[in-house]
Amino acid sequence: MAPHQHTQGTSTQGLFASVFIACFAVALFMSLILPLFGFSATWGGLGHDGYLELGRNILAGNGFRFSPDGPPAFHRPPLFPTLIAPLTVFGETGQKVGIALVNSLFVAIACYYVHRTALLLFSHHTVANAAIVLLLLNPWLHRLISSPLSAVMQMALFTAVCFYMLRLIVHVDTIRMYSWRQTFWSGLRLSPLFVAFCYAHGTSFYICMVFLTLTVVASAAMRMWRVCGAAVLVGILTATVLSPWALRNEAILDRLEPVTSGAGYTYFLSNQYWGVFDWSSGIDTDYNRAALRAGGVTEDPDKVMQYWGVIDPEADATLRQSMLDHIKTNPLELVQKAVLSFADILFPVTHVVWCKSVGASGYCPTTLDEYQTASRVARTLYMLAIVGMAIASVWCGMRQALWAPAAACALALFHTVPYWPIATYAHHGIYSLGSLPLLNVLAAATLVRLWRAQRPVTVAL
Repeated sequence: MAPHQHTQGTSTQGLFASVFIACFAVALFMSLILPLFGFSATWGGLGHDGYLELGRNILAGNGFRFSPDGPPAFHRPPLFPTLIAPLTVFGETGQKVGIALVNSLFVAIACYYVHRTALLLFSHHTVANAAIVLLLLNPWLHRLISSPLSAVMQMALFTAVCFYMLRLIVHVDTIRMYSWRQTFWSGLRLSPLFVAFCYAHGTSFYICMVFLTLTVVASAAMRMWRVCGAAVLVGILTATVLSPWALRNEAILDRLEPVTSGAGYTYFLSNQYWGVFDWSSGIDTDYNRAALRAGGVTEDPDKVMQYWGVIDPEADATLRQSMLDHIKTNPLELVQKAVLSFADILFPVTHVVWCKSVGASGYCPTTLDEYQTASRVARTLYMLAIVGMAIASVWCGMRQALWAPAAACALALFHTVPYWPIATYAHHGIYSLGSLPLLNVLAAATLVRLWRAQRPVTVAL
């Protein structure tokens, strides 16, 4: 190895170590110091998604449930609670330190693939480093690093999956020359990543299914039979590893569910959010109760719900069927809601504007609260800057042909697609988080291009 290559590798390793240490320090500050002053005081419990409770019962041998004597849970994915299960033997302080370690590691992994993606698309270390800086400047990311939620893990895994999809696109001519042996081992190595991503969240399964299907169709159309075979292999291995969990869900729900259920409940929540709901009908304006009743479930929320999801299989089946019936009879409302959700996920001031103009929703009083509105405006300005620079990168084409940055932008935005029919609002930007790494890569290329243009000698990317 040449001396400069060794130095560059050491420097890169130091970069990711620095990212990990910085994120870990910030997470500890937010989870241990800020609560002393009355900020971010809640930890676990009903304020979060129940991952700690699931991990505690997994470790105790009680199964995948929120309480030792409670029903099996099926609206949460299993990977994150399994990873953090060992942390639940510690007290609250130990859990906070452990969560900070786990999430900081996933941020470092995301930055690693951000760096590789930037070099893949632009072959420029300045762009790669700038992309990492942009990602770390996101204040909502640091809030999530210190929380017992799976969003940071999902972001890291999605970024890794997208990198390998982009590598296939960019280096397609090289990859098509692989031997059958090389192709087989490539598929074998990628399978654990796809399995982990599918087990990370219910929407991840559908993203993987689309990615693999597109790969199979495109490679078959181009007669790249080795690549097609590798994609099929990844799909078979992923389905095989997912099958025990799917069968477990089938035993609970009486239908095959690959990872999680619960779309029916969230669908009717989002109907309330966007006014696809008759608030004058006398239905209780409590969000949970109203969503259940709109979906045909009359039981008290405390009996059929835990941690922001339905735990009763019969109620889940009723809500799911009601959702399908509502979609069939109201397709235009679904399209309208999907467009609004997409805009709101990226630019959450959308709901503020909607409430001020034509909106009529029980969520509007909260949205129009001064603090909530200010938070939405701040996130919108941040996202406008990132998305605007990313689109500029696609428009310019940069170093590669236009389709390379365009493919990265499309993959990034595809992360939000499964949320369109069901998203309400997450004040920590959880729905858009997975899109940010690739968008930051493209935005960084625009920033570096502008910076280079201001120098006496313009250096092309």
